[in-house]
Amino acid sequence: MTLREVAPLPLTPDTSVVRLALDDRGAPMVAATPREFADVARGTGAGSGLAERPYPVTVHRCERGSWTSLGTLICDVVSPHLQVLPDGAIALISPFCRRISADVMEETAVRYRDGVPERRFALGDGIEDVQVSGDGVVWAAFSDRGTTGDFGVAGWGRLGRDEWVDPVGMSGLVAFTGDGTPVAELDPPAGLTHAVDCFALNVWDREVWVSYFPDFAIVCRSATGQLRAWSMPVAGSDAICTDGKRAIAYTSYGIHRGRCVQVTLADGQAELPVPLDARLPDGAPLRSAQWVRGKGAALHAVAGSRWYRLDLDDVAPRPAC
Repeated sequence: MTLREVAPLPLTPDTSVVRLALDDRGAPMVAATPREFADVARGTGAGSGLAERPYPVTVHRCERGSWTSLGTLICDVVSPHLQVLPDGAIALISPFCRRISADVMEETAVRYRDGVPERRFALGDGIEDVQVSGDGVVWAAFSDRGTTGDFGVAGWGRLGRDEWVDPVGMSGLVAFTGDGTPVAELDPPAGLTHAVDCFALNVWDREVWVSYFPDFAIVCRSATGQLRAWSMPVAGSDAICTDGKRAIAYTSYGIHRGRCVQVTLADGQAELPVPLDARLPDGAPLRSAQWVRGKGAALHAVAGSRWYRLDLDDVAPRPAC
């Protein structure tokens, strides 16, 4: 099964990628900065989501194989996730956020309008991925750093024997308005445990699909908040794409790196697993990609300086209703 090329990345020899992302319609996006600012964008690793100094970030979006610049922003947060809201505002959200006091945390999420910072807010620490739904809800998936509070290292979680501060991302998945107000969070479906680390996130229209440690089931939250879950024959997938009847699950790390499986979503169970030999157009295996994400019914990958895509219908036709 061969992925098709979407477009070369919009980079020059003197620019560096800050973040790869997909917008609410599945359009590829790249945030880039001049190489001289690459270390500033990555941060010091000390846990703060604030950069040592501001740096420029140029946002590009690809539609129909052509990249368009959405403008250059002055950013002061580390390694920001990138999303464009349906109203055209751009959000840069650091994965890191340190709690300063019981009621104050670093504002490491910034919303820009016409290239100018419009609002700052905080979405919490340990943000693994951020995707925006078609109605503008910002969904943040959290790693174990965000669900456990990193055991107090960043000012969240257990601070002493009798003192606990709930991390913002304690549920593993939280929905926010465009100004950072939490409006919903993940309540595990019956029979599943609490999310400790949200590995895969796929927000499409107003549906949210996730897979998380320790159960690694595929969980869908509908637009009305209804939850459905399918247990998986394989564990550890960190990218999923689905049309609601079938899914592709991909693993990009560890001993199962490169594993790609198609399943049928039956009644509470993902059935008929079919291993997929997913490859890039040059014949290289998908595990050679440095970034793989699911969006809607498509799997996206970046390898080297090129963006690729595999649609679920490229693997097999959609079954009849």
